[in-house]
Amino acid sequence: MNKKAVKNTKNNTKNNKKYDYDTSTISGMHIYEDEKGRKIYYKPRTMTGYVIKEENVKTYRMLSNRYILGILTVIFSYFAFGDSGLHWSVFILLGIIALLVLQYRFHRMFLPKLVQIHNFVPKQKPNMIETIAQQEEWRLFTKIILYPIFGGLLLWDFYLRESEIGVLAAGYVILAFCIIYAFINLRGYFYKRANTKQS
Repeated sequence: MNKKAVKNTKNNTKNNKKYDYDTSTISGMHIYEDEKGRKIYYKPRTMTGYVIKEENVKTYRMLSNRYILGILTVIFSYFAFGDSGLHWSVFILLGIIALLVLQYRFHRMFLPKLVQIHNFVPKQKPNMIETIAQQEEWRLFTKIILYPIFGGLLLWDFYLRESEIGVLAAGYVILAFCIIYAFINLRGYFYKRANTKQS
């Protein structure tokens, strides 16, 4: 085999490389997977795919939780300054500001730095339960237990503070989301155990 053929063989191997980096917990409405195993964030409006490489995983996970972080900003600012006499709308405003900052970072700073695939056609979308089930059992079990406890304690604190009806309603909504998320992780936990026994 001549040098040119060897070079072409190496290039083909590189181009057909299967990506098996640690992106197992990356999931979401706009996350897809291509034939190389890469996780692709797809923006339907521009029909553009953004390749999430290994070095982008941690940043993506943080920014993909921007809505949750906005809610946590409201909660923790209320815990810290709720007794200072500030109206609850101030804490909601802080949460909105935090969300807008994270939105800007995600769409204007993070995505433009990624490798882009124009006119990307989504094909294989990872199943949410299967993706969650790829986490360690202890991590899934911890989420199943702690999220409802967190939601319950939060609502109980609102009652102890004799919060307004709007704040209490928000507490019930947060508790409901915590229970739903715990249930999703419970499904992932049983899915993982079932498939582990089969293998």
